[in-house]
Amino acid sequence: MTISHPFLLDVADTLGIQDGMALERHPHAYALMKRMRRMYAYALPDEDLIRRIAADAPLVEVGAGLGYWAWLLRQAGAEVRATDRRPPAQYIDARGRLRATPGRRSGRPNDWTEPRPAWTLVEEADAAAAAAAAPDHAALLIVWPPYADPMAADALRAFRGAVVWYVGEGRGGACADLAFFDELEDAWAPDELHALIRFPGMHDWAQRLVRRRRRR
Repeated sequence: MTISHPFLLDVADTLGIQDGMALERHPHAYALMKRMRRMYAYALPDEDLIRRIAADAPLVEVGAGLGYWAWLLRQAGAEVRATDRRPPAQYIDARGRLRATPGRRSGRPNDWTEPRPAWTLVEEADAAAAAAAAPDHAALLIVWPPYADPMAADALRAFRGAVVWYVGEGRGGACADLAFFDELEDAWAPDELHALIRFPGMHDWAQRLVRRRRRR
């Protein structure tokens, strides 16, 4: 099954990619990077990583933003519930039609995503509530959670499943809050580490973690 991945093509054509890094050769490289991250997602995966994450489906994604990762994963055949506390008002369905996001409350603009539609359906939901509602056999996906925000920690504490995929920078970086990394270290064991196609100045990766067994 072929995966359409315009983010990857856009970076390759505009900036170039070498040794897993986006290049800075364009005179307006940083402005282009900012534009692309707002248009697609904060992190750039390759197709192998998407297929690996899809193998852990069903998935629940919190803080999905424009839903680009969920869109890639759905192309790979994964069942994904993508959620965000303030999703775009519209999304593009599987037939390429523009649709209103069902159940989205009015008067809740998202300055980061508006006025763009989501790449796929992203439901409006509190992160902790979405994680708590996930079936036990589902995996939780968190991609670049907002800095100094309790969203990721709240979702992680509420989640009952056994597998988490975290994509972002580590402790001391530009993602989540300290409580999130405390929870990761206390309750979750690193299982796999995967490289991303990185932008200059970024120190992110994708990590699969499994729940630690509690000592009796």
